[in-house]
Amino acid sequence: MILTRDNDNLGKQGSELKVKSGFARNYLIPKNIAVYATEYNRLKYRPEIVDEETPTSTIEIDLAPIVEDLKTHKFNLSRDANTEGTLYGSIRKSEIVEMIESQFDVVDFNIALEDDANAITKTGIHEIIVDLGHNTTTTITVQVDAA
Repeated sequence: MILTRDNDNLGKQGSELKVKSGFARNYLIPKNIAVYATEYNRLKYRPEIVDEETPTSTIEIDLAPIVEDLKTHKFNLSRDANTEGTLYGSIRKSEIVEMIESQFDVVDFNIALEDDANAITKTGIHEIIVDLGHNTTTTITVQVDAA
């Protein structure tokens, strides 16, 4: 389990815990205190390690404009889908990585889809976490429409 917020008894946001399944199922998850430890959730709730006395490195400064551009950019994809919004061919992580690389000057980054999935299988708006390294993450939004 990963804590979604600081808790006096359990730890800080982003901390991973081993707890009994009943405690997780009956207390932590219903009260939104913790979520399952998936790749997506590890990136989403990762604790940001910030030392106020250490100046921002040049790498982080160089990534700041890219992060802002990624956040504000509109990513749109169109695929054949049935009337219920299920895609006939899924959109895999590799396709999303190629799309980002073709539009932005970034390399060597990781992405995590919602619910720790390997592909997008439905139309709609999907949030994707992009980990650029050097403690720099951002969330992009991809709109998938039926063709």
